[in-house]
Amino acid sequence: MLMSFAASVCALSAVAETRLALVIDQTDYIYPTELPRVVLAASEALAIEAALQDTGFTITRKSNLKGKDLVDALDGFRLQVEAAARRDETIAVVYYTG
Repeated sequence: MLMSFAASVCALSAVAETRLALVIDQTDYIYPTELPRVVLAASEALAIEAALQDTGFTITRKSNLKGKDLVDALDGFRLQVEAAARRDETIAVVYYTG
């Protein structure tokens, strides 16, 4: 039983794994007179970013994206994940707050 467990642990450590995260905070919106500022979004994103880094994630961080910039960030992250997935097992996280 112990030999089986040891073999399983060795097999798991031999698998390459890439961990990627896109963390976006939106504190300001296009129409500031209609929507209030989301004051805690930036600090919440920082906390998530730190937790993900502590567990081995490489972080891409964006703030206050509008329109095409948000689409470009998501598309760029998708391409990054696809490239990593061709090399390794890959875990991807997108976190948005705001």
